[in-house]
Amino acid sequence: MFACVYSQFCFMDNKILAFLCFCLALVSCEGNYYFQPPNKQELLSLTAVIDINDSSNVILFEKSYQIDYPKEEQEYLGNLEINIIDDQGITILSDTISDIDSLMYTYTLPKNIVFEKEKTYQLLAKADGIPAAKCAVEAPSSSAILNINSINAGTISVYYPSLEEELIRNVAEVNIILIDEGLKPDYYALLLEGFNFEGDICYIYYRLKEGLDYFRSPIHTYIAYVTVDYGPYPVFGSGPYIVPFFNDIQFLNKQLPITLYIEPRPIDGVIFDYTRPIKITLLSIPKSLYDYEYNLKEYSQSYSDPFSEPVYLNTNIENGHGILSLCNSTSVTLTLPWEEIL
Repeated sequence: MFACVYSQFCFMDNKILAFLCFCLALVSCEGNYYFQPPNKQELLSLTAVIDINDSSNVILFEKSYQIDYPKEEQEYLGNLEINIIDDQGITILSDTISDIDSLMYTYTLPKNIVFEKEKTYQLLAKADGIPAAKCAVEAPSSSAILNINSINAGTISVYYPSLEEELIRNVAEVNIILIDEGLKPDYYALLLEGFNFEGDICYIYYRLKEGLDYFRSPIHTYIAYVTVDYGPYPVFGSGPYIVPFFNDIQFLNKQLPITLYIEPRPIDGVIFDYTRPIKITLLSIPKSLYDYEYNLKEYSQSYSDPFSEPVYLNTNIENGHGILSLCNSTSVTLTLPWEEIL
């Protein structure tokens, strides 16, 4: 009897001892050890959507960093060397920016830099302490033709629950015909430029017709223009400029009709100038940029979902990250028959 009671006591004592050891192990680990992945090589990231028909283009350089390492080995770019060489081995750009004291730098291409159609260009970029990044891109041969078929403008009444009232807004329907000349590239972005207003900010909403297969994604570093007193306004400085992207699969007999719905949405205290023109720009882009923008769209839809498949951004940068693309453009400037709303 005594032996049986003693054995049960020892069994319970061993369980209590094991539980206490487990708790002690948890407490000893809490806050005293932090697992970090291997410290990877810092690389140069660059992003550029360069319109070869425009003299205002920028390249955004950034030193990559790891969120698990709060302190960088070198928390600035330092000296940045930029070289662009054509397919004949001729250097068309050689520049050095010294003492950059941040991880990011926006470089404005000189206006005398000319990219010739169907030529291949290589960009070499090097910052202090990280490998040189390089990329070879080809200037597109042609852009599709953009024709305006018809324009209809009117007003709509929109009810705002927060204001508990209806407001009158202008809306325009612009019917466009795109004519594909059969030359590469066969991927496009449609931009609305010339956001003309009097004041600080005015948002213009635009979308494509239902039934057209396209996706919307932020196009970075592309400079769109607004007619304001202080001159061109860089869109990349005010946030992502989200535009529709599509390909030429939907063209029938090398033509694609597109209906563009445009609706100005002035902010309180801002007067929209209905007398000034807008510019519709068709940007012919390479497949690499099209795939990159599609991946950005997929990432924006899945990054907050822990059960989603991982999204990898494709890059054409060797020893680096990002995207470098040369694009071609065609545009139409027009003044829409708005009704001035007081």
